[in-house]
Amino acid sequence: MKRKTIPLLSAVLTAAVLLTLLGSCAGTPDEISGDLSAVEFFQEAQDASSSGRYDLAIAYYEKFLETYPEDEARGVEAEYEIAFLHYKKGETAEAKVLFETLLEKYRSEAAAAYPQWPRVLAAKVLDSIEEE
Repeated sequence: MKRKTIPLLSAVLTAAVLLTLLGSCAGTPDEISGDLSAVEFFQEAQDASSSGRYDLAIAYYEKFLETYPEDEARGVEAEYEIAFLHYKKGETAEAKVLFETLLEKYRSEAAAAYPQWPRVLAAKVLDSIEEE
């Protein structure tokens, strides 16, 4: 009976290693193209987030911020999404810092041009983090 168990165990371990390797390949790409439009960056990030690939979504938002630094209104949206993705990953300390940094931007004169939903949602999530 041991002879049948060992090959089965070996096959299971091999499959587990292969799945781990394949899973790591499906993570964040080495480089995200900077040739995407702002809308495409957000769409790719949302698609990645919807499928649970939070690190890839963060990478798309970060590349958007790098590619379109002048788009401050969408920049605060991307910053909110990055903070929220860290929160979803259970990285509450990182999320808290990012939400606080985002909320600080809303205290500037430029904030009049920013969409208000990131400020409102960031404050709500930050409150829930502080209650934990």
